[in-house]
Amino acid sequence: MPAGATLMEWREPNACTRKEFSHGGWIGFVIVLMIPTVGLAISAMNHNFSRGEIILALIFLIIGIVIFLREWSGPGNWVYLKEDCVSRATSRPASRTRYQNIKSCNVSHESYNGIKFSVLKFTLKTGLPASQVEKIVLPEDVNLDRVLHILRDKGVKVVESPLPS
Repeated sequence: MPAGATLMEWREPNACTRKEFSHGGWIGFVIVLMIPTVGLAISAMNHNFSRGEIILALIFLIIGIVIFLREWSGPGNWVYLKEDCVSRATSRPASRTRYQNIKSCNVSHESYNGIKFSVLKFTLKTGLPASQVEKIVLPEDVNLDRVLHILRDKGVKVVESPLPS
């Protein structure tokens, strides 16, 4: 197979993102929304309102709300197991991690609001550039055994937790 050939692909369930938001991930969102709000409050206390500051604060506020809505209700990211790497298309260019740079993969089985999924967290070698794939999520309908088989064939040590009963 060619080096960039795709072995498997799937879309991550957004239930994992929702679960992370429900367990404290929303704090970062609140901070992002508070930055323009605090900036406007400081300007109001100093009686130093400029149209530019108001517009800039509203732009940041709107961007924060749009990002939150996209993460909360939008479709999940695409994940690709390629011949030479794991790729996660969260943006352009997609994040990629070569199999040789993954020390191990820890598998856990989770659920949120009745939606079951598996989370694969990668332990990576040190000194790698930013934007590496550190975690991927598999919906219940993706063949987990096949994914783990591919990772093992590529030399990744897989540590699997037992299925919840």
